[in-house]
Amino acid sequence: MAIEKREPQIAILGWGSLLWEGGADFDRCHGVWRADGPTLSLELSRISSSRLGALTLVIDAEHGSPTTVAWSLSTRSRAEDAVADLSRREGCTRRDIACLDLAVEGPQSEGIVDVAAWGRAQGLDFIE
Repeated sequence: MAIEKREPQIAILGWGSLLWEGGADFDRCHGVWRADGPTLSLELSRISSSRLGALTLVIDAEHGSPTTVAWSLSTRSRAEDAVADLSRREGCTRRDIACLDLAVEGPQSEGIVDVAAWGRAQGLDFIE
């Protein structure tokens, strides 16, 4: 009996301008944004180099406020391709994009444990 292999489920977490200004190239790489993602501590803690010095929402464990973020499924079948899509959209290197492999068990920070539990409950394989 053949075992059916399914495509990995890769979630992209999003907030702020990523939701409304993704860009046509990036928007083709993911599905519809859903409003019931995990809770992350977000704060206006970074000055944008591409938005005329505007403050930008980022994950900030020290000063952030708990915020439920949006999420979307990537259309990609490889996590590294989804990371590349997001890094192009954000204008950063691939090393700047975190990718959580839910198949890997091990010590994790408290926030990551919560995100991992949320992802497993959604049937995901990777979270970016």
